[in-house]
Amino acid sequence: MSISIEDVSIIEAIQAGGAVRQKALNQFIYHQKVLAEAMRYLQTQGGQSFDMEDAIQEAFLIFDRNIRYNTFRRQSSLKTYFISIVKWQWVNRKRKMSKEVLTEAHEENIHDLSTQYLLASTEKTLVLAGLVQRLGDRCKQMLTLFQTSHSMKEIADIMQFRGEQVANNEVSKCRKRLRETIEKDPTLLEFFNIS
Repeated sequence: MSISIEDVSIIEAIQAGGAVRQKALNQFIYHQKVLAEAMRYLQTQGGQSFDMEDAIQEAFLIFDRNIRYNTFRRQSSLKTYFISIVKWQWVNRKRKMSKEVLTEAHEENIHDLSTQYLLASTEKTLVLAGLVQRLGDRCKQMLTLFQTSHSMKEIADIMQFRGEQVANNEVSKCRKRLRETIEKDPTLLEFFNIS
């Protein structure tokens, strides 16, 4: 099966990296309504919003990596390929959850703990985002790119650095500044459970 010209152009843009890659990924996810279709599928499977978001985010990272490293075999459309990754992520997630056999009393405790964990992780994410924001826009952008699995070459292109080594050095400096900010504040050390 040959893929569409539009899919070929999206693949080429993702593989090109940088801002072109970001634009192509956004076009694919939002303009082709792939995200909406993935959400609908997961809802029919009984997915809760946080589970669905996790499954889609994991699928998106796998999709992006497979396109960038050219492991997509071009045997289906990109949309079909992405939805199949979402389905596999969901099946794996359900498998992991079904292996845990819990009594009803434990389930209530687990539900309480998972709600507490979700609130705590959300709070930690917000605090961390605030700390990154204080590092400035440049560090924020670099750390966001780094966190979303961009290569140093892509970071160098987006940030307009002379090369990968410069990008690596700059990302390291930002990570070090973030770590030092946390280490200087005992309440942050305790909050993030760092000893």
